[in-house]
Amino acid sequence: MATKSAKTPKIDNLSLSELEALNKATQQRIADVRETEREKLRAEFEQRASENGFSLAEVVGVKKLPKGPRKPAEPKYRGPDGQEWSGKGRIPGWCKTEDGKRNEDLRIS
Repeated sequence: MATKSAKTPKIDNLSLSELEALNKATQQRIADVRETEREKLRAEFEQRASENGFSLAEVVGVKKLPKGPRKPAEPKYRGPDGQEWSGKGRIPGWCKTEDGKRNEDLRIS
C-alpha cells in the first residue's frame, strides 16, 4: 500500500469546482511531463543513432510521405446520365441495385 506524501493535497473537503481545477492542473502537468520525457528520449535515440552512423529515421524505418496532393481515383462506374464513380466510398443511388449492392452492369470495361 502506498503511503501519502507531504505533497498530496487533502482533497476530501474540496468543492467540485476546486476538484475540477485540480484535475485540469494535474492533466496539464501530466501532458507537460510526458512531452519532456518524449523529447529526452528522442534526443537520446538521435544521439545513439548518430554515433553509429545512422539518422533516427533510418533506424526506425520512417518512410517519407509523397509530396503534393493525390490524384483523383479513376472512375470504375458510369451512370445512365454520365455520372461517374470510382467504386470507393458510399455507393451512389444511381449505382445501387434493388438490394443495395453495386450495379455491375454500370461498370466501365
